[in-house]
Amino acid sequence: MRTTLEALNANDGDCLLLHHGKTLILIDGGSAGVYRDTLRPRLEQLRAGGKLDLRMAMVSHIDADHITGIQDLLEDLVENDPPYRIAELWHNSFERLPAVPRYAASVRQGNAVRNAAVQLAIPIAKACAPKRVEVAPGLTFTILGPRAAELEKLDRSWKLPAAQAADYLNRTVPNLSSIVVLVEAGKKRLLLTGDAGGDLILRSLGEAGLLPLHVDLLKLPHHGSNHSIDRKFFETVTADHYVISGNGKHGNPHPDTLAWLAEARRGSEGDVYFTNAPGAVPAGSGLRWHTRKAPALSIAVELT
Repeated sequence: MRTTLEALNANDGDCLLLHHGKTLILIDGGSAGVYRDTLRPRLEQLRAGGKLDLRMAMVSHIDADHITGIQDLLEDLVENDPPYRIAELWHNSFERLPAVPRYAASVRQGNAVRNAAVQLAIPIAKACAPKRVEVAPGLTFTILGPRAAELEKLDRSWKLPAAQAADYLNRTVPNLSSIVVLVEAGKKRLLLTGDAGGDLILRSLGEAGLLPLHVDLLKLPHHGSNHSIDRKFFETVTADHYVISGNGKHGNPHPDTLAWLAEARRGSEGDVYFTNAPGAVPAGSGLRWHTRKAPALSIAVELT
């Protein structure tokens, strides 16, 4: 069965469409304007005049560059009833965090998404590790993070020693709450990481007995930020295909990240796909670099 991951032009965010046969899953919706400019036009192409069924929509976490397009989609469904049906929503919301000013806007968006889903009678599931779910025949999601206990204490703990924190600086509550899933689509495996810290991903994979890990496709954490990943990660988790969603905002994808990836894969082939053109890419590795060509709405990786 054909499996394809589309990385839509989500500006500085993530917006992914996973196709497995006739099953369609939406993972994140990008930042402001992405639903209007990219996601809805792509959904219109896919429905081809009929009704479009999404088996699931998943919010990896409540940062604006991931959740806004999902919020816009659900509110469009509430207000205008476009011809899309969503069978289930995976969404970890944080009702108790509004008192933290830094996260108040994200929490409001998380609550808005939950409320719109309730209005639409879309079942909402919390995604906590460890859990394995058969999403559709031949399509399984193994949730590697976050754990339920982590969702309860992320705002007051998970403080690494200073020596470690220097490598993983993006320790925000929303980032650390990212849903990380290992997707098994037939014989193919995809690791989708949200904005999770590379150290936490490695720990979860180790506890699951999955290290070292080779997958068919890895969606890089946090748009290729050099604060969320390092060379060790790329040496421990390898892939045939790497997907990076970002448009240069905040320096992502960061040149250090691309260099670490190239160094870790030196002597072996692989493909790297960008939603938007990066700066210079490292030379001298076996990697092939691919960029979405405008006006295409996405760059697609077909796993055969």
